[in-house]
Amino acid sequence: MMAPKAYLLLLLHAHLPFVRRPDLKAALEEDWLFEAITETYLPLLDMFDRLQADRIPFQVTLSISPTLCEMLRDPLLMTRYKGHLERSIALARQEAQRLAHDQELAKVAGMYLEWFEKAEDLFTRRYRGDLLSAFSRLWESGSITLITTSATHAYLPLIMMNRRAAEAQIKVALRYFEGVFGKPPEGFWLPECGYETGLEQMLAEEGIRYFFLDAHGLLAASPKPPFGTMAPISASSGITAFGRDLESSRRIWNPQSGYPGHPDYRDFYRDQGYELDMDYLREYLEPYGHRKMTGLKYHRITGGGGEKDIYDIQAGRAMAVDHAADFYHSRLAQAQAAEGQMDRPPLFVAPFDAELFGHWWHEGMVFLEELIRKAAELKAMEMVTAEEYLTRHPVISHAKPAPSSWGLGGHSEMWLDDSNDWIYRHLHKAADRMATIAGMYPTAAPLTKRALDQAARELMLAQSSDWPFMMKTGAMKGYAIRRVEDGLANFHKLLSQAVAGAVDSPFLEGLENAHNLFPNADFTLFGG
Repeated sequence: MMAPKAYLLLLLHAHLPFVRRPDLKAALEEDWLFEAITETYLPLLDMFDRLQADRIPFQVTLSISPTLCEMLRDPLLMTRYKGHLERSIALARQEAQRLAHDQELAKVAGMYLEWFEKAEDLFTRRYRGDLLSAFSRLWESGSITLITTSATHAYLPLIMMNRRAAEAQIKVALRYFEGVFGKPPEGFWLPECGYETGLEQMLAEEGIRYFFLDAHGLLAASPKPPFGTMAPISASSGITAFGRDLESSRRIWNPQSGYPGHPDYRDFYRDQGYELDMDYLREYLEPYGHRKMTGLKYHRITGGGGEKDIYDIQAGRAMAVDHAADFYHSRLAQAQAAEGQMDRPPLFVAPFDAELFGHWWHEGMVFLEELIRKAAELKAMEMVTAEEYLTRHPVISHAKPAPSSWGLGGHSEMWLDDSNDWIYRHLHKAADRMATIAGMYPTAAPLTKRALDQAARELMLAQSSDWPFMMKTGAMKGYAIRRVEDGLANFHKLLSQAVAGAVDSPFLEGLENAHNLFPNADFTLFGG
């Protein structure tokens, strides 16, 4: 069999913060999950099933965060998702009737009705409300590889001042993953690609074979790797580090020339939830009572600064097909430029947030499917997983990766500046206190252990990278501040009660019900 000219390692990182609110009839933040299920996770599974039915070979790596896994298997949230779908279908039917006499808008409204009805069919009938089992079956079939990330998506370089805190995030995630999927992952997604020296040792000690870095994590490694990001490196402890290909990312993320900004694509922000009359929307908005995204977006991005044009479904899909071809042939051009300089085909690591495809970039799923089909048809570039690549090419250069992230500035600026730096002294002190108390209680009475385990959950929830990110961007800043403050307040109250031997059972039970994630959480992990 002829060797390919290049390899493509496509990695989709699926993550959402834990947003379960059983104390309310509905919570706006739960819509983040519901929108992602409808627009990304269900279409992704449907696409994978379609490719398998057509006997199209593919290999995709999927990182699913533990917080997302918990929400996807939570009965309360999945019941609420069914209600969300029912309301979406009802509104889409209403819109299809209202716009029946406008040919352009009727097509778009009809697309949404078909889309929501298909989502309901996929969720309730094909996957029976269990998306994780569907992903697990794909893993067993060899078409995808599943990996994990830290327990609550904590940005590890900024919490590893207390080594046990970072280790606990890793250990809880790995135990949880194996409990859900039946076997441990071989790879690990560092949240935000955030790397600092020492993390590779923590991962290697837990049996992880490989992880991913932003490009400069490899390009600035010592010594400088001979193949740049086109081949991985062996870091200390024998673990392998793969680096993101910059050109692949620029084709997607560049704000001026990235594919998702093309005028033919659907505009994400122009949503009918902010344009239709409130009385008309009222039944859909219950029990929120205020405006929010509906998913019904009728306009394309359009060029210039005037009124936006109505979205053309076929033009958007055609452009996604063209962009998939451009992405494919651009990688081959990169490979051709490196021809003769490497002892193996160049590897292009292309990691993206899964929610980009379908949710933010409506046509993104068309792009992905076309890219996969093109790779299978033309065979010049082969899709691989990290495991498959290392099986074929086990000899790699040794180097020490450079501290890095894929955030603003390439380091920790997005999660540490004057908008959010105040949280870390509190998180560090809490982690230190957790470590001290974990050392004091190698064994604990059942109620005390429950309180201390829940305190560990509350601390890990406060450590999520989502909260400083929101504070930095200003989006939902008040909500993010409240999540950190509430998590730390719950943590300290539980610890104080446990030490005093006076655990408030109703308070503990309320938190266990609200934040019911990670049944394997163990406070002693913070004490070594």
